[in-house]
Parts: sequence; C-alpha cells; structure tokens
Amino acid sequence: MSKKRILSLLTALVLALALLPATALAQDTVTLPEGIDADSFGTNTVYYDGNYYATLVQALTAVYMSTPEETAVVYCKPGADVGFMTHGHVADDLIIYGNGAYVSSGEKDLEIDTYKYDRDTGKQSNSGSFLDQEITVTVKDLDGIAAWGQRNTDHTVNLVFENCQNMQRIYFTNTANPKGTLNVSLTGCSFDGNQGSNVNTAFYSNAPGNISLVDTDFTDISVAININHKSAGIQNILVEGCIFTDCALSDSPQASTTKTYSAPIRIVAKEGAATHLTVKDVTFTYSKTNCGNGDILLGDGRYDAAAVQGHAQGPLGVLHPFPVGLDVVSGHPLIELKAAVEHGIDDEVQPDLPGPLLHRQTDLALVPAEHDVLLEALNLYQTNFKKPSLNIYCLDFSGSMSGEGTSQLK
Repeated sequence: MSKKRILSLLTALVLALALLPATALAQDTVTLPEGIDADSFGTNTVYYDGNYYATLVQALTAVYMSTPEETAVVYCKPGADVGFMTHGHVADDLIIYGNGAYVSSGEKDLEIDTYKYDRDTGKQSNSGSFLDQEITVTVKDLDGIAAWGQRNTDHTVNLVFENCQNMQRIYFTNTANPKGTLNVSLTGCSFDGNQGSNVNTAFYSNAPGNISLVDTDFTDISVAININHKSAGIQNILVEGCIFTDCALSDSPQASTTKTYSAPIRIVAKEGAATHLTVKDVTFTYSKTNCGNGDILLGDGRYDAAAVQGHAQGPLGVLHPFPVGLDVVSGHPLIELKAAVEHGIDDEVQPDLPGPLLHRQTDLALVPAEHDVLLEALNLYQTNFKKPSLNIYCLDFSGSMSGEGTSQLK
C-alpha cells in the first residue's frame, strides 16, 4: 500500500472520530468476572464472591461477614439502580466496579469507623469492633456514591474514587480520635447540587492525610471543598484541573447559614495544625454574585469561631485563580505570605486581574509583625512579586530648594 493511500486512510479515520459524539468516546468501562454478563444478574444488581444481591447494602454486609483476607471485589450490574443506602458499613480492603450503576436514595454513603459492628451478625453491636485495620477502598464508575465517617481509631483510611458522577458527598470528622489519617483521591468525578449532591458541602475533612482532587467538577455547592484541619498532623491538598460553577452564590438557598464562610475552596487550620494547599489550572465561574469570600477562603470566616480554629490568624481569601502553593498554618499572616513565595507563586504566569489578590476580614485581631518578618516580606515583594517597571526620578534643584533643602536632597 502506498504512503499516500495510508495517509489518506489515517486522515479519514481522524475525521470520522472527530464526528463521533463525545459520549461515544467516553463510555464507562464495564468490568465483570469472566463468564458473567448483565443478563446473569437477573433482577439483582450486585455480585460478590459467587452470589448475587438485590442491593449494594446487602452485598457490603456480605463482604463484612465474610472477613475477607484479601481485597474484596464487588461488581454492579451495568447501569443498574443499586438501591437505597444509608451507612453501608465498610471495614475491609474493597474495590467496587460500578459499571455506570447508581445509588438512588438514602444518604448513599459508605460508612467507615463510626459504629461498632459484629462480624457474625453484620449489624451494629456494643460488643462489636470499630475499624481494626488500615483499609483501602476504591470505587469506579458508581454514580451518586458518598463516603462518611466519624473516626474512632488511629487506622489509616485510603479512599479512591474514579469517574463517579453526581456524588453525594465525602464527609469525615475526627473529634473522637484526631490521629486517624485520611487519604482521599478523586479523579474525573463530579458533585452537582442540582443532581442530588449535598448543597452545603461536597468534601469535608479535619483529619491529617493526602487529598488529591483532579479533573473533578463542583456545581451549585455552597462550600464545595471545606477543610477544617483539627489534628496535629499535616494535610497535603492538591486541587488540579477542577471546575467550580456557581459555588458560594450569595442568593443560594443555603447562603443564609453559610454566607460568612461560603467559598468554592475554604481552608482552616487550627493552632498547631498545618495544611499545604496546591491549586493548579482551576476554573471558578459565577452566573451571579459570589458571597464575597473569594474563590479561596483562607481562615474560618465565621464571626463566632474561636481563635484556635484559625479565625484570628492567616489571610482570608484569594480572589482569583492562578497556579499557587500555599501553607495555611496558624501564625502571623506574613508567615503565610512567605510560605506562598517559597512554594513558587510565579508573577509572570498571573494574568492582569482587577482588584486585590488577597483580602482579609476587617474585624480580625492581627498580631503586629516583627521587624525581620516585615523586612523580608517587603524585600520579597520588591524582588519576586513586583512586576518590572521603568522608573524615572526627577530631582528638584530649583531656587526654592537652595540651602538646607539642597543638602537634604543630596
């Protein structure tokens, strides 16, 4: 076959692919055990270890009662409604292949490390156990899913979500035990307040750990990413390639209770905690008015928040998106500014943006800056932040400046 004919065929193939609808190129991957297809499920919706179940909750109970020694693998019927779910208990390594299925009602959450459960009955029991091991839970292509927990143990929890759309929320607190690490990765997911996602918060954590939110969309959520770090450990947060649409609108129904701290991204670190935030290639769009806390709110925002929660410390907002690395640490705001510089804010890649880059609440009781910190901040502004400019100095040696005036000028 001639080179010209091969080139013609390749060109035709590229044109044909370009004409295909986007959905034809982005079909969910169906993963099922060998010998099993959609018809094998019958009226059931979930398969685990040789058995079929009517709902995902029933399958999760079976996983827990089987005490798996290796990673349990659960398969959903392609495109199926896997039923009502509130607090589906998980305490083992687990992979869920959603295959485009969806959780239709309830709180839709995988519950982790909140209640004591009995392996023999699969039910809550005061004589049962909280989480007794480190676990990794991976969920792929399961829409509407959520994860929730009120941590009681030190065991690390690793959560991975891939291509899960209209997720309800991810919400973890660690009041009972602040040492439990929570690592979360979201890739290609979405949260939409108009499609069943929690309208107040899509992602919340106050535990140490690594959080990666990549290519994930947030729509009509009051505080889309809500981090309130209350442990002595370190949080590392990456937000990359995400799109925030109409989050933190001032006229949203939930604005009456969240207005002072609404923002697409809100970061709080209490005294002694440290949160490292990196934001890359992120888009913030609003069809109406933002609540006024900016795209990224650094600090609590609530008027009645205690100082140890970060209310009286730290910069309180980044008004515009740009590539940035920030350390949010309890302490003087100029320390945060220094940390931002050390992590490489590149002034040359920032667009010309109206208004201030940072803003603060006017009622904050800020600690006066120490001389060396203030001097370093000014030097960093002169050498790193300030854009190059042509400066012309005019010296006045006119008659009115004769005598002492000329001497002072010299």
